[in-house]
Amino acid sequence: MAKLGHPQAAAQAGIGPRDIQIAELYDAYPVFALIALDGLKLCGGERAGTFIAAGETSPGGSMPMTTNGGMLSQGHTGVGGGVAVLVEAFRQLMGKAGPRQVENLVNAAETASGGTWMDSHVTILSGEH
Repeated sequence: MAKLGHPQAAAQAGIGPRDIQIAELYDAYPVFALIALDGLKLCGGERAGTFIAAGETSPGGSMPMTTNGGMLSQGHTGVGGGVAVLVEAFRQLMGKAGPRQVENLVNAAETASGGTWMDSHVTILSGEH
């Protein structure tokens, strides 16, 4: 089975990293967010650690990340962690994320993985009609 990474996903979606306004990232382990941000090139040329430390992934930052708190805040259910970030991406795009809502959102990147990154996916979602 061929792996579909961000360059292929973005090309299929017709958008690039600069078109993404939010990153809903699978975070079963803290390092996964760093790996995903760097791999998806969502840090504007910075390394993910520097980008996060500067507050860019916080509410109001340039790339809000895992706005539902992710598994690091909610706990890992063992089966629903990846689905939870996908649902949050949809809520955000539909404007139904309540106090977590990112304003003027058009495009989102969502990731999930199983095992220790042995199977993973990147999904580019858009609220454009």
